[in-house]
Amino acid sequence: MTVIPVLPAAGIGVARDTISGRFSLQAARHGDRAAMVGQGQRVTYRELDEVSNTLARQLIRCGVRPGDVVPVCLPRSVSLVVCLLAVLKAGAAYSVLPPDWPLARRLEIVWQSGAALLVAPSEDGWRTPVFRPPAWEDTTGSPELPEAPRITGEAAAALFFTSGSTGAPKAVVSPHRGTVRLLDDPLLASFSQGVMPLNAALAWDAFSLELWGVLLSGGTSVLPDSPYLLPGELRAMISSHGVNTLWLTSSLFNMFVDEDPLCFEGLTMLLIGGERLSPWHVRDFLDRHPGIRLVNGYGPVESTVFATVHDVVPADCDREAGVPLGRPVARTDVYVMADGTPCGAGQRGEICIGGDGLAHGYLARPELTAEKFVPHRVDGREIRLYRTGDIGHWSEDGLLMFDGRQGRQVKLRGNRIELHEIEAAFRVLDGVTGCVAVAMRDDQGLVRSIALFFTARGSAVSERALRQQLSERLPGHLVPAHIERVTRFPLTASGKVDQTALAEALAARRAPAEQPSTATALPSTAELVAQVFGEVLGRPDVPSDVSFFALGGTSLDAGRVCVRLSRHLHRTVPVSLLIANPTLGTFTPSVMTALSRTAPTSGDPARPDSVPDPSVPVHLTGTAAGFVMAREFDPDDLAALCLLVWKLEGPVDVAAMEQALRDVGRRHQALHARYSAVPRPVARPGADDGLPPKALTVLASDGHEAADRELLYDRLVQPLAIERGEVWRGALLPSRGHALLGLAVHHVAFDGWSQGILAEDLSYAYEARSRGGAPRFPVPAPSLAEVARQRRLRQASVDLAAQRRFWEETLAGLPALDFGGRGRSGLPARASLEPLPDVALTAEELEAVDAVAARADTTRFVVLLDVYAQALRTALGQAEFGIGVPVAQRDLAAADHAVGCLINVVCVPFADEGGQVGPADGADRAHGRRALLRSTHAGVMGAFAAQDIPFQEVVRAVGPARSGRTPLFQTMFALQDTGQRPLSLPGCRAERLHVPTPRAMNELVVEAWPQPAGGLRIVFDFQPESVSEATVDAVRDAYEKTLAVLVREAPVRSPRVTSQER
Repeated sequence: MTVIPVLPAAGIGVARDTISGRFSLQAARHGDRAAMVGQGQRVTYRELDEVSNTLARQLIRCGVRPGDVVPVCLPRSVSLVVCLLAVLKAGAAYSVLPPDWPLARRLEIVWQSGAALLVAPSEDGWRTPVFRPPAWEDTTGSPELPEAPRITGEAAAALFFTSGSTGAPKAVVSPHRGTVRLLDDPLLASFSQGVMPLNAALAWDAFSLELWGVLLSGGTSVLPDSPYLLPGELRAMISSHGVNTLWLTSSLFNMFVDEDPLCFEGLTMLLIGGERLSPWHVRDFLDRHPGIRLVNGYGPVESTVFATVHDVVPADCDREAGVPLGRPVARTDVYVMADGTPCGAGQRGEICIGGDGLAHGYLARPELTAEKFVPHRVDGREIRLYRTGDIGHWSEDGLLMFDGRQGRQVKLRGNRIELHEIEAAFRVLDGVTGCVAVAMRDDQGLVRSIALFFTARGSAVSERALRQQLSERLPGHLVPAHIERVTRFPLTASGKVDQTALAEALAARRAPAEQPSTATALPSTAELVAQVFGEVLGRPDVPSDVSFFALGGTSLDAGRVCVRLSRHLHRTVPVSLLIANPTLGTFTPSVMTALSRTAPTSGDPARPDSVPDPSVPVHLTGTAAGFVMAREFDPDDLAALCLLVWKLEGPVDVAAMEQALRDVGRRHQALHARYSAVPRPVARPGADDGLPPKALTVLASDGHEAADRELLYDRLVQPLAIERGEVWRGALLPSRGHALLGLAVHHVAFDGWSQGILAEDLSYAYEARSRGGAPRFPVPAPSLAEVARQRRLRQASVDLAAQRRFWEETLAGLPALDFGGRGRSGLPARASLEPLPDVALTAEELEAVDAVAARADTTRFVVLLDVYAQALRTALGQAEFGIGVPVAQRDLAAADHAVGCLINVVCVPFADEGGQVGPADGADRAHGRRALLRSTHAGVMGAFAAQDIPFQEVVRAVGPARSGRTPLFQTMFALQDTGQRPLSLPGCRAERLHVPTPRAMNELVVEAWPQPAGGLRIVFDFQPESVSEATVDAVRDAYEKTLAVLVREAPVRSPRVTSQER
């Protein structure tokens, strides 16, 4: 156990220079005053004081003593504040661990703090004894202080972990008096009437400012309902709770001023800082809000929140050196030092800080403490100063001015970051041979992002995989925005890595591509389009005349481009627009044309008057309407069931899982709506409690996993009564050491993209429920009405008449596929988990497929689809036919968090192209293959560019002969590459099991599923009454053989061995 030295005082009582002592004095003065409000609660000073007394006694009985460190891992809540007070009253110091940090990071901090006990809602995953606090509402409070040795203001109060230059986080030991002194400063005296949101990051010292600033002064702390403070949330808190005091980082302040400059109305004081202030934003704020006091606060965590403050006035915006950092706060010494000597006015030097706010040092790091906390002799007296690494000077009127930083420590969005720490975490990842983290700055010198450049061995090292590994080791603010592989690092003349050259090269590649002179787009829009292209493609040097798809983009990437543009432009940018205009030079003017079709106010999702009533029925169109009609015609049809099954290794909290499933069902209207077909397809949003009476059925295992899977499958594969709001069902089958979790969701409310959203939401809700709380999702899910509104806006921004003409001309006379006779008679639904025919594609073989696609300037999907078309021609002897391809229509701002059926199906026609790639010599065969691929590419892109017409309308426009089969196409092909997010449950390892659907959606359905180890599994599903097993096997064999030839002759050689050859 790490023990921090304390200076005890005689007896038991209240010390005015400690956090706990000051709070007890406020509780005695204002016992019935609201100390905390929000999240549906109102807690008085007396309640906080007495309940924390009780918990402090319990901690003391558990062995907590003065000088101990007690980590507290609880979400932002009243319980967290009660426990922090209890730790302080027991004489110990606390360290707040955000529950959403990676477990490895939290374990490292607990180990570093040397804690013998930590406070958490459960013992899962911890290697240290855990104190599980009871619910504060159920705890009997005591007016008597616990019998703990009295401490002074010099005792440690909190540990703040900050980025470390060696790669490990540093624990800064902050004393009680460091926080208490702030409240003795005249500029901060208004905290006594302060009503302030508790919104800062839990592990940050600004959290102390927000919490103790008001609770030690008699003010009120407001718990936010949302984890992210945005202008709308601020307006709501000012209106509902009377918030009058606020802290924002400089970056957040700038964003608020840009987006909603009037949201501050009602405040009396706004504190900002953490980074250099923008004079432009400060001036705009002061012009609009002359009655709100604006305070610039400066100080590293080693000096506890603030070392200097400044009451900002308009004239400060005209100072050449920027807005001042100000004067020292109460009982704080600030010097500008050069060569160990204090500087005079105008002389630049390192800012050094002393006084009561100074930390004891770094926990268990005596060498580092001695390096950074240095004794100095100033004016004949010996004082201890912290070397900040910041460069500054004193102005002629005695104010501290900021001139920049020295070394490799930077500030990003208020977080202090040591670039060495990022490098240390990245350097140990598989395949990495070297790395350099570089701060990217804007034209004002402010750090806007971190870029990481690395070298690696082997070609299989994936930047995306490395990013995922890094995010499991570091908090989000330490994960670089840009990660790029380089062949070697540029060097300076002295042989060191030239970081400036790396930053300049990246900045140059990020510069917007030069637009054609004929483009009429405004420069800002052109720059935005170029920037988003570069972000999604991962290559900011985007040429203006090369196709997005030739540069490596996929149809899903195209959707990402359009979603981001829709958010920035407050208009819907349909993905069909990008597919029809795939180069930067053609897409930019087409965006401007599309924007002109919608009025400025109609597409702005931020406008309150544009948000539809979420309770009104929503008329369904397209695919969702088709599913409702199919249910009306055949209630027993199981083709619309979407199945998700996971194998869970580890203990499962059944009650938490059922609650979590209900939370997810309540969150998404599509999952608890009632769907009806008469007089027209409609979804009627149900009440939040309109969920299945039993969200989760628990089944009994017979001890055999194969039998358990069949039992689970049988439970899931039953019709869902969507007209009664039964849109989904869940089943859990626990066994020895593992469990099977299954969900069945009706397709009317679900699609492939929804799988990842549901898994993410279920993970979030289960973690909250397993801790005994309710989930507070970071972003609200959109209503059915809002999704429908945005879809209508998209329809209004495209030329539907031109798309309709395309389909009429392209699909006229398209013959149906002849599968050579009917299949076997009998039940149409699959009765068991019988394996389906498939083709396995290894990661190396998939790399060869990608090389073929790149050589033909097309995508992986087009190659796989073309191989399927060739297989159909070979197996069936038919040259012309259509293949149905589902397209995800997620190019909406609301779609990121929407569970629902947001898909359409397009028919890609295949005509007689002169047969297969024949047995000519290699060069001729490669040329012929590229010609076929380019023809297929043109057909796919044409279909995707006309995807805004629902398939039912395409059928009516084309008017094919009807025979009882699906018109226009009788087979479907899908690449399921929606970037599935894993199910992540505390204490469990979840493995997704791909189980067959109970009935294929079409006569023959082929799906390519990415595999965890790389590669693809291509599965052939079919309706047995329509297609014989022999026909399916013939198509599968033809697909495998065609693919084997393609892989063998690819630019990247990867010999493929067919199953027969094996």
